[in-house]
Amino acid sequence: MISIGRRVGVVILSLLVSLAGCAEDDVQFPPADAASDVAVTDMSVDPSVDAGRSDTPPDISTDPGIDVRIDGTVDRADPPGDAAPDATAPDSSDDTTVDVPGSDDATPDTADDAAVDSDDSHDAVSEEAGTCASRCASGVCDTNGDCTPCLKDDECTGGRVCNAGTCGPRCGDGGVACTGNLVCCTDHCVDTTRDPQHCGACTTTCTASQFCGNASTPTCRDNILRHVCNTKKATFLLDGQVEDDAAANVIRTAVAAHCVPVPVLTSVDQMMSVAINTTTGQPLAGGGELLVAAGGDSTQRLVAYLEDSRTSAIYNESDGIAELHFRRRGGAADGGDAIIRTVTLSTLNATHDFFVVYVVKDPVSGTFSLVEYGVNSPGTRAGAFYLANVILPDIVGADVPAFTQAWYLYEWTMADGGAGPTLADTFTQIAAGL
Repeated sequence: MISIGRRVGVVILSLLVSLAGCAEDDVQFPPADAASDVAVTDMSVDPSVDAGRSDTPPDISTDPGIDVRIDGTVDRADPPGDAAPDATAPDSSDDTTVDVPGSDDATPDTADDAAVDSDDSHDAVSEEAGTCASRCASGVCDTNGDCTPCLKDDECTGGRVCNAGTCGPRCGDGGVACTGNLVCCTDHCVDTTRDPQHCGACTTTCTASQFCGNASTPTCRDNILRHVCNTKKATFLLDGQVEDDAAANVIRTAVAAHCVPVPVLTSVDQMMSVAINTTTGQPLAGGGELLVAAGGDSTQRLVAYLEDSRTSAIYNESDGIAELHFRRRGGAADGGDAIIRTVTLSTLNATHDFFVVYVVKDPVSGTFSLVEYGVNSPGTRAGAFYLANVILPDIVGADVPAFTQAWYLYEWTMADGGAGPTLADTFTQIAAGL
């Protein structure tokens, strides 16, 4: 697995901004410093930039699952070391709604749990349940030893099963009746409006490359960028970095402007969210909810989990001094992960950067996530702008042929050193794949 410090991520989409303006206007950022936080050396790089944008670049790889357009030969360098994290100061946004955990709070009741009798008995969190941090995806157990929320049956004790996130008895013949909007499917009470194993009906199971899209009628949708609007809820995870949170707001505004119907939008400090394990970053939201992270793996815990667990198809790693590699899973001649693009860090500045945009489904919880980040903060800003002003406007409609891949890598160059990002800038698609 790749350590968090190895990559210089700056933005994953985590903050949903309120509706701002019509689709005709560019979604803009507030003024911000664009200094790079990466130590660099003098190294040259091919400055060629293609002003056009294509969703189907020429395929020069040996892997049919990826389309690549790269200037020059793909390097295969030795794995780099640790990269320095983004040191941008935290942002306090008046537009942020903090989703504070209530009954699902991971903190135990200290008044009830403080008592330990003379025979060294303990509460179920530490005794019967074992170590919640290792047994539960959420890292939290109740007094019965059941994980809260649960993602799988083996997170429940006493023969109980995981019913839509809550451990309980089996349903059906000889079992209990499901309540509310839950339906009994294979002895489990499930929410068929969002469950990827029972999407719309007990007999409909989404494949590994699909998520349960429920913006309207629950339907299995392919894990591709153009389906990013197909959830009823979108939660933007804020990491406290000024540029990352500003980028999340830009994306949120665009989602509100272009997604029909507009999902329920929430922005929350990632350390207070019940949608992820706040320690490991593992997604817990489940089907029907989009998690958005703007910022890289050094600041966004969701991104770190998705890339370190090899759930994402693309990731980056850097030595923090000279080079950064964007890699995709597999495809290398030695059976390892292929390098898509090697970036010389000394060539990056306030007017030139690279950024990645991708969607991915977590195989355990079924959560669909949207991630966006640049190598440095200018790239994160450019990526959020491009997502808001090019990608989202292009994917509206029933049968849109645009952005049919799961991930995209771009090079960005500001026009004439202006105050961008703007639509006059050059955005060159480097690679895309599933």
